[in-house]
Amino acid sequence: MNPTACSDLARLNAVDNAGAIWELGSIKMSALPRVEVPLFAVSPGVASMLEFPDIRSGGVYIPEELSERWQATRGSVLESLSGPLVVHGVYKYSEQDGRDPRLANAVVVVRDSNQKASECWFSVWPPSKTPDQYVLGVVASGGNDEASLQIAPLNPTVGQQFDFAREYTNRVTAISAPAVVAVFGLVALSGMMRRRMETAGSLHAGARYRNRPFRILLVGVRRGRSNLCYKSPTISHPSRRTGGGL
Repeated sequence: MNPTACSDLARLNAVDNAGAIWELGSIKMSALPRVEVPLFAVSPGVASMLEFPDIRSGGVYIPEELSERWQATRGSVLESLSGPLVVHGVYKYSEQDGRDPRLANAVVVVRDSNQKASECWFSVWPPSKTPDQYVLGVVASGGNDEASLQIAPLNPTVGQQFDFAREYTNRVTAISAPAVVAVFGLVALSGMMRRRMETAGSLHAGARYRNRPFRILLVGVRRGRSNLCYKSPTISHPSRRTGGGL
């Protein structure tokens, strides 16, 4: 893969970000010389897609899994058989949600390089097949990458298409609208029943039926005025007596 052409995919309107990945084999820690830890290099574009903290070219990053296992945080020094490594940051990358698990237990170096890359990653939202027609331009000339080129999602469990209509129909808040209508209907019904009881009580006490609309209007105006009026608090001062005598 041509890393420069890969990064240039980010110029497409349908692509949010793009970058190259280099597989660098493995690395052995001095404390665990028999354990080989995968070593990768990624371009700043890939680091941005994976939300690396404080991205810096040449920085060494480890996932949370290795950070907890090795008790290493930012600034920690990892002693390897190839030399000391200073951890520049810890990134989140789960291997339990279906995505490619390789970076969940690997040491990753952020760098820019013209060296032929092994993979090209690009982020697309909303999902679209439009960038696929430009991927062939990423293949480096003089190699057999084109014959073995594969375009695959990073996390195949979440699908490759997004159905906006289905997501909107099956949204969690879909039942909220009927619920709101039902609640306000109950409030209105309770208010109507209360008003009917008040009216019946007034008629039973001798009020005239023709005066009912005027009374309802008067009560509404009084309640509206009581809500709009603001009564400022008063401060009383104790009176002072001067003079006096018997």
